Amino acid sequence: MDGIKETKEAMVGFLKLSVLLAANFKDGFQAADVSVIIAKITGDEVLKAALLDAYNGIDKIGPEMGHLTIAEGIELAMTAMPEIVNLIGALKK
Repeated sequence: MDGIKETKEAMVGFLKLSVLLAANFKDGFQAADVSVIIAKITGDEVLKAALLDAYNGIDKIGPEMGHLTIAEGIELAMTAMPEIVNLIGALKK
């Protein structure tokens, strides 16, 4: 189903970034966190690609959501689940 490609990419990119931010900010925000986060993003090709995919085509999410089917909603939930598990793990550490 390619009818929700951009939405899936944006959701995955946002969740991957959320995991990184949760891991770095759970002890509070310090200015040094910014350089650590930037270094982790630039050093992680998978994360960098996910963020780039999330950004490219973000303008197509509205139209994709305008005709979301039940099957596409389930596909979005299944795509999000591994990333949500990672986020919960990052918050627990």
